[in-house]
Amino acid sequence: MPTTAEPVFLDGYMAHFFNLHDEESRCIAFLDGHDRSITVGSPCPQFSLLGDEIQDASEQLGPLFGGSPPKITIENGQWSEIRTIVVGQEGSGRRRWRDSFEPKADQAQQELPNEILKRKAGWYFLRFYDSTGALLDSLDFRFVAGLKQIPIATADPVPPPGGHVAQTVEILHDAGYKVMPAAHESPDVTVEHSSEKTILTIPPTAGCDCTRWRIQPLNSGGNGVEFTLLIERFWWARSTDDKEPGRWGDRCVELTPEDFTAASGKAIWLRLPKPRWANNIFAGFTKERARKLPVKVTERDVCISLPDFSGAQELDGRAGKCSFWVWLETKHGDYEVPVAQVYQHVIRWGRYKTAIAKAGLQTGSGDIKVNGMLVDQYFRHAPRKAQLFLRKFCALPEVKRILSELDIDVTIWGSNPTTIRQTKAAVHAMARALWTYDHKLKRVLRQAGFGGTRVPRKPRR
Repeated sequence: MPTTAEPVFLDGYMAHFFNLHDEESRCIAFLDGHDRSITVGSPCPQFSLLGDEIQDASEQLGPLFGGSPPKITIENGQWSEIRTIVVGQEGSGRRRWRDSFEPKADQAQQELPNEILKRKAGWYFLRFYDSTGALLDSLDFRFVAGLKQIPIATADPVPPPGGHVAQTVEILHDAGYKVMPAAHESPDVTVEHSSEKTILTIPPTAGCDCTRWRIQPLNSGGNGVEFTLLIERFWWARSTDDKEPGRWGDRCVELTPEDFTAASGKAIWLRLPKPRWANNIFAGFTKERARKLPVKVTERDVCISLPDFSGAQELDGRAGKCSFWVWLETKHGDYEVPVAQVYQHVIRWGRYKTAIAKAGLQTGSGDIKVNGMLVDQYFRHAPRKAQLFLRKFCALPEVKRILSELDIDVTIWGSNPTTIRQTKAAVHAMARALWTYDHKLKRVLRQAGFGGTRVPRKPRR
């Protein structure tokens, strides 16, 4: 399956990456400018290792084997064509162990020297030479005689409503082995040691998803093997187009329609469990109108620029909220994640003499609060004329209908609640907010005397 092309260090060239799922047909074909097919073959490896392979997330260190050393098989060719196999200890430093042997032509699988088993643990290389001494191929592998299993429970990478939870990993090994964090690593992981297993409790934080460890026999003189644990968890966070988040989360972030304007520069960043984890990623308010995001095979972070969705019909300025979704297509399954809630507040201003009010609408059930208090309680000492003005506004059938699905939050400054000024400023602000929400209310409210004084811009406090 092809993914998005990426630039390379050669000017004018692009790199095309492919995930080949069909093991029997490993080739890639292109069409040139004359519609002629150009096939690029991908031959199978000539040699391979068979044994008790233990899965881990180390991509640069070769496969990890436990129990008994692996055996070598030849896929393309005959052992009689191979003169020498060299096996040695990988890594830096002098006086590293090294040996060579001739393969037995009458055996389909070649055994490694007993010295590997005696050494108990190590990272090794294999090099294969033909009768002329030419190097044909090379492999590397890790081996730990006392390592039995590293089972990692398969969990949903997408967090449940309450967020990701801590995950336990049990590393099963023989007595006389110790597991510890790899050099230069200090993961915030709880480690419990026992004679035949090590229990790791990995907290639900993005920084602990991928951790490096080292297992080595006791009294081995430092002869150990590194391995990597990967807990596949999906994260996201709010930031800007040009800056990755400092912290990653697993809960819906709160957005407003202003975050989607062309000048906002706001973005939602996604963190995948690892590079090449997702084949396709889409984002939007609905799957039918979602945008496909470019996925780079060498990176695990994806940026969603919010201004790209500025024309969405969900951002119509009405009160309420809507979800912003991400759809992930992976080889293990498809996932949909609500990464953000867009709260579409309606905010309008009102004024009467020295009193200024700001009214905001949001989805609710009819509560009206003024400076944090219920409206009747806040204006309980207001003049009778002011209270009648407020009751008349709330009693309008059109207002009662709209308020059955909304809450109003009013902030007032200037004057005090014992005068008519604050009451009229609050009512005028609420009236403007309501007719912004439903334009049909504008004429009704103005005819009822709730137009108020015009506030051309956001006033200063």
